[in-house]
Amino acid sequence: MKLLKSLILLSPLLLSTQAADCSTPNKEVYEKAASEMMWSVRGWLCSNAWWQSITAGPQGAWCNSKGGIVPAYEGQFTIHGMESQKQCWDTTEQIIRQCMKYDISGGTGPGQTKSYNGGTWTWGNVYAGGWFWAAPGEQCQNHIKRSENEVEGGDDGTGNLTRPNFTLADGTVRQADNVVSLDLSGDEPVVVQYERF
Repeated sequence: MKLLKSLILLSPLLLSTQAADCSTPNKEVYEKAASEMMWSVRGWLCSNAWWQSITAGPQGAWCNSKGGIVPAYEGQFTIHGMESQKQCWDTTEQIIRQCMKYDISGGTGPGQTKSYNGGTWTWGNVYAGGWFWAAPGEQCQNHIKRSENEVEGGDDGTGNLTRPNFTLADGTVRQADNVVSLDLSGDEPVVVQYERF
């Protein structure tokens, strides 16, 4: 019984130390704008809907506003079964920090890099998954608002977020119950579309 109590007390610690499972690298070219977009989506999601089975992403393409030819990105997070707001913050942060980055040691030659565009985190009935992808030909609607030194912070072609499948740790395939489209262009995210299924 004492061992069981110890394991129960340690389970939140174990949850927070699990690593995210990153997507195959080089699916998309990493850009700071894409990572900033995902920090913004995470901020809304874990503040406003952490207890839901939900997919959230920006309305319109997100990009760097430095001028010139601007690569535009879209993306989304899906969460399911979160047991606390902290768990939402922790799991989505792990995905961004571990799976949305350049890996300078992972290239095929000296000085080469691999870029990761997302990944998943699963434990029992808990799921978090997030990806960004290039949106070629789309007008930039949301510009990076953070400074260059600051770290923190999908569309189906019709302007609607997709409702992706996700797989729990036991292999069960599910879909989110809700899909949210966010306007991230202002100081605070605003819900512009909310669909329940």
